[in-house]
Amino acid sequence: MQTNTQTTIQAAVGTEGRSGPRTAGGRWTIYHPQPSGGGMAFRLELKLDARARTAADGCFFVDLARQTGEKSAGEGKKPGWLFDWEHRLTVRLSLLEAGELLAVLRGKLPEAGAGRHGFFHDNGKGSTVITFQPAAARGGFQFGLSRKDREAAQPDRRGILISEAEAMVLDAVLSQGIFRLFESAVPPVRPESAAATE
Repeated sequence: MQTNTQTTIQAAVGTEGRSGPRTAGGRWTIYHPQPSGGGMAFRLELKLDARARTAADGCFFVDLARQTGEKSAGEGKKPGWLFDWEHRLTVRLSLLEAGELLAVLRGKLPEAGAGRHGFFHDNGKGSTVITFQPAAARGGFQFGLSRKDREAAQPDRRGILISEAEAMVLDAVLSQGIFRLFESAVPPVRPESAAATE
């Protein structure tokens, strides 16, 4: 299996997001292409709401996209891999769910949603189960999403193995992301306000 990890940081501020004005927090993508075409890509994105009053107003989004083929090389470029981001599975992680992922990464919990077989989300149109646990036999951690729409006969199940090195980055991204969620919810102190308290 060929593995390529790419980090992308967004710099846009005040852009339109999934639910109104947002400041871009950052995006990290892992690509795991396979010659057979059965690879997967994992994307973690931090969304900071410009109107946030508490840390819970911001959130993490996770996407899983299937590999769809190989991209031919253009002039002076190397061949690459194609992933179907248009038909990705997307889930929103709450602050506590992000904390549970960290607890699994640090060996404090055996799996995310321990005792519940993962996190369960229901939005009225369908349900999603999020799983995350150590992959003892292969090393690293296994992240999975299972989406079942109301009208669908079978769920759409996807998973990706996150290596030990990638898990270290994931730990840092989640930790710093949680810090930024709290930081973004604290209004800046104006100079005159600071002077009044002295």
